[in-house]
Amino acid sequence: MGLTKEQVFSDFKIFVSSLHTVMENWASHNFFQTGEIKGEYPLHVKKSYGEVRQAIIAMETDIHFLSVCYHQFQHTELDDNLDNGIKSLYFTNLTESYFTNLRSIYDRLATFPRIVLSDDELKSDGLNKDSFNSLVKSCKFSAAAKAAYSTEILDMIFAIDVDLQNVRLIRDAIIHHGKEPIVINDKGRGLTLKIPSSIGNYSSANVLPNILNLDNDEYPLYDYLREITLRLLINMEEMGNLLGHYYFNSLGEESQIYYYGLAGQCMETYLKFLFPKGIKTHIALKNIS
Repeated sequence: MGLTKEQVFSDFKIFVSSLHTVMENWASHNFFQTGEIKGEYPLHVKKSYGEVRQAIIAMETDIHFLSVCYHQFQHTELDDNLDNGIKSLYFTNLTESYFTNLRSIYDRLATFPRIVLSDDELKSDGLNKDSFNSLVKSCKFSAAAKAAYSTEILDMIFAIDVDLQNVRLIRDAIIHHGKEPIVINDKGRGLTLKIPSSIGNYSSANVLPNILNLDNDEYPLYDYLREITLRLLINMEEMGNLLGHYYFNSLGEESQIYYYGLAGQCMETYLKFLFPKGIKTHIALKNIS
C-alpha cells in the first residue's frame, strides 16, 4: 500500500521499513502487477530479478506471520479456559515459529543487494545467493563479490551477519539439534523463556544468547522477542538506506519515491508491543526521503 510520509512515522496500524519501501519501488519499476517483468533483459537477469521479487513477497508474509504469532502469544497467555499444560505446548510451538520466521527474513535479505548490480555482474553465481550465510561467505571469499559491491555494502552485510548468528544459533538448536524452548508463567516475572542445553534437564545452561545482558538465565519472553526483532528491523533500515542511496541515484533526479507499508489485523497490537513508547524508533529514512 502507498503511504504518506506522516503515516510512515506515526501510524501504528502500518508496519514500515526503509528496506521494504526501497524494494517495493524497485519491484514496481521492474515488474507489472501481474508479475511479468518490464523491458527486455537477458535470461539470467530475468531469473535473478524474479528471485528478488519472490523474496520481497515472502518477506512480507514472514512479517505478517510475526505479528500473528505475537497475537497468539497474547491470547494464549490470557485465555483462562486453557490449562497450563496446553498453554506450555502452545508457547513452545509459537516460540519455534517466531524464531524460524526471523531466520527466514534474514535469508530474504540475501537477494536484495542484487538491485545495485549490473547485468554482467548478475552472471556470477557468487552474486546470486539465496541465503544470508552464503552471501556472507561469497562477500568474504569471492573476487566477483568483492569487486561488485562497495566497501559500504560489504561492511553492512558483515554487520548484519553478527545479529543473524544469534538467530541462527537459536533456530538451529531447535530445528537441527532438538532443543525445546520452554516458556514458564512466573507470577512474579511473567512469561520467561529458556532453551536448556541438555534435553530434559531444565537446570542445564540456557542455549539462548544473552542479548539482554541479564544475570538470570531465564529471560523475560516478551523483552527477548522485542530485542531480537528490533535488531532485525534496524538491520533492515541500514540495508534499505544504503541500497536506496545507490538505487535511486541510478535512476536519476526524475525518479519518484513511493512509501510502502504492511497492514493487517494483528499489526497494530504487534507494533505497540515492539514500540511501547509510541515511537517507531527503527525508522531512519536517511537516503530515501
